[in-house]
Amino acid sequence: MAISVEFGDTIDEGTNRQVVELARMVEGENLPGVVEAVPTYRSLLVHLVPLKADHSKLSEVLARMA
Repeated sequence: MAISVEFGDTIDEGTNRQVVELARMVEGENLPGVVEAVPTYRSLLVHLVPLKADHSKLSEVLARMA
């Protein structure tokens, strides 16, 4: 299971900086159930363990962090 956080629909440096920063924040927070954060040019894919993560709460946390 995963949650995708999208920052835009174009590839540019500003968008990519936002993605990379969020990835660093997610990795540093040790959020329950989060396995890894995979950055792309315009989005961040957050892999999680469904039985350990609350999808709704995690979505809210990621939205605030973004």
